[in-house]
Amino acid sequence: MEASMSSKQKISRGKQSYYRARLGNRIHEIVLDHFAKLQKQGLTQDELARRIGCEPAQLSRWLGSPGSWTIDIVSDLLLGMGCELEVSARSLQDP
Repeated sequence: MEASMSSKQKISRGKQSYYRARLGNRIHEIVLDHFAKLQKQGLTQDELARRIGCEPAQLSRWLGSPGSWTIDIVSDLLLGMGCELEVSARSLQDP
Protein backbone atom coordinates (compact mmCIF):
# COMPACT_ATOMS: atom_id res chain seq x y z
CA MET A 1 0.00 0.00 0.00
CA GLU A 2 2.69 2.46 0.98
CA ALA A 3 5.99 2.93 -0.75
CA SER A 4 9.07 1.98 1.19
CA MET A 5 9.84 4.61 3.78
CA SER A 6 13.37 5.25 4.95
CA SER A 7 13.73 5.22 8.73
CA LYS A 8 15.64 8.51 8.36
CA GLN A 9 12.92 10.19 6.32
CA LYS A 10 10.85 12.78 8.19
CA ILE A 11 7.13 12.07 7.98
CA SER A 12 5.12 15.03 6.73
CA ARG A 13 2.38 16.58 8.86
CA GLY A 14 -0.07 15.82 6.07
CA LYS A 15 0.75 12.13 6.14
CA GLN A 16 0.50 12.09 9.94
CA SER A 17 -2.91 13.76 9.78
CA TYR A 18 -4.09 11.31 7.14
CA TYR A 19 -3.07 8.24 9.16
CA ARG A 20 -4.56 9.64 12.38
CA ALA A 21 -7.88 10.26 10.65
CA ARG A 22 -7.80 6.85 8.97
CA LEU A 23 -7.17 5.08 12.28
CA GLY A 24 -9.93 7.08 13.96
CA ASN A 25 -12.34 6.19 11.19
CA ARG A 26 -11.46 2.49 11.40
CA ILE A 27 -12.04 2.43 15.16
CA HIS A 28 -15.28 4.39 14.72
CA GLU A 29 -16.52 1.84 12.17
CA ILE A 30 -15.68 -1.07 14.50
CA VAL A 31 -17.55 0.56 17.40
CA LEU A 32 -20.57 1.40 15.25
CA ASP A 33 -20.72 -2.09 13.76
CA HIS A 34 -20.66 -3.66 17.22
CA PHE A 35 -23.25 -1.20 18.54
CA ALA A 36 -25.54 -2.01 15.57
CA LYS A 37 -25.34 -5.72 16.47
CA LEU A 38 -26.22 -4.95 20.07
CA GLN A 39 -29.09 -2.69 19.03
CA LYS A 40 -30.62 -5.68 17.23
CA GLN A 41 -30.47 -7.45 20.60
CA GLY A 42 -32.21 -4.52 22.34
CA LEU A 43 -29.44 -2.17 23.52
CA THR A 44 -30.47 1.47 23.11
CA GLN A 45 -28.38 4.63 23.01
CA ASP A 46 -30.06 5.73 26.24
CA GLU A 47 -29.04 2.51 27.96
CA LEU A 48 -25.46 2.72 26.70
CA ALA A 49 -25.27 6.35 27.85
CA ARG A 50 -26.54 5.33 31.29
CA ARG A 51 -23.99 2.52 31.52
CA ILE A 52 -21.04 4.79 30.81
CA GLY A 53 -22.35 7.79 32.75
CA CYS A 54 -22.85 10.33 30.00
CA GLU A 55 -25.79 12.25 28.61
CA PRO A 56 -27.62 10.61 25.68
CA ALA A 57 -26.96 13.72 23.56
CA GLN A 58 -23.22 13.38 24.16
CA LEU A 59 -23.30 9.70 23.21
CA SER A 60 -25.19 10.59 20.04
CA ARG A 61 -22.45 13.09 19.10
CA TRP A 62 -19.73 10.52 19.78
CA LEU A 63 -21.46 7.88 17.68
CA GLY A 64 -21.96 10.40 14.90
CA SER A 65 -18.30 11.27 14.42
CA PRO A 66 -14.94 10.09 15.75
CA GLY A 67 -13.46 13.60 15.52
CA SER A 68 -13.20 14.18 19.27
CA TRP A 69 -12.65 10.61 20.42
CA THR A 70 -9.92 9.84 22.89
CA ILE A 71 -8.66 6.46 24.00
CA ASP A 72 -10.75 6.94 27.16
CA ILE A 73 -13.93 7.49 25.14
CA VAL A 74 -13.26 4.43 22.98
CA SER A 75 -12.57 2.38 26.10
CA ASP A 76 -15.77 3.58 27.80
CA LEU A 77 -17.91 2.86 24.74
CA LEU A 78 -16.52 -0.63 24.34
CA LEU A 79 -16.80 -1.40 28.06
CA GLY A 80 -20.39 -0.16 28.00
CA MET A 81 -21.06 -2.62 25.19
CA GLY A 82 -19.32 -5.43 27.07
CA CYS A 83 -16.44 -5.86 24.65
CA GLU A 84 -12.87 -4.84 23.99
CA LEU A 85 -10.88 -3.94 20.93
CA GLU A 86 -8.42 -6.39 19.40
CA VAL A 87 -5.39 -4.48 18.18
CA SER A 88 -2.55 -5.47 15.88
CA ALA A 89 0.01 -3.65 13.80
CA ARG A 90 1.42 -4.47 10.41
CA SER A 91 4.11 -3.02 8.23
CA LEU A 92 3.01 -0.38 5.73
CA GLN A 93 4.87 -2.43 3.16
CA ASP A 94 2.60 -5.48 3.62
CA PRO A 95 -0.01 -5.94 0.90
